[in-house]
Amino acid sequence: MMESWMAEIEDRLRKIGLAVDNYDEGLLLSCCCDKASFDFGDRFRGSPEAFIAFLSASRLDTLAMDHTITDISVSIENDYEAISTSAVTARIVVKIGQKVQKREVTGRYEDHWSREQSHWLLRARRYSQVNLNIECGQAL
Repeated sequence: MMESWMAEIEDRLRKIGLAVDNYDEGLLLSCCCDKASFDFGDRFRGSPEAFIAFLSASRLDTLAMDHTITDISVSIENDYEAISTSAVTARIVVKIGQKVQKREVTGRYEDHWSREQSHWLLRARRYSQVNLNIECGQAL
């Protein structure tokens, strides 16, 4: 049972990344508890709905976004609580004026999970940035 629960959490981590890459609020919410919270430090704090709205505000200038989740560790605390940590690499291409900027951001997630209605759902996410690399310059 523990292995299947760990696999479910790993699958949800990847789905959350996909939801963010595609601005898919429905997919993101399907992976989260009703009162889930995201903490990205000074950049953002709030609900999953507010997080998608925050990202969507810059959508017109975002040409591509891809999140890769690796180095996943899951600790099942009991039948209803789990904690996971993982590394994330986000590759983002944005339009700034008439130029394209490529960003590669690496960081760590610490996620707290609750088991509700036979599914693991994200209850709280805390993000810590490790590195930011910006490549500027190519004209559109």
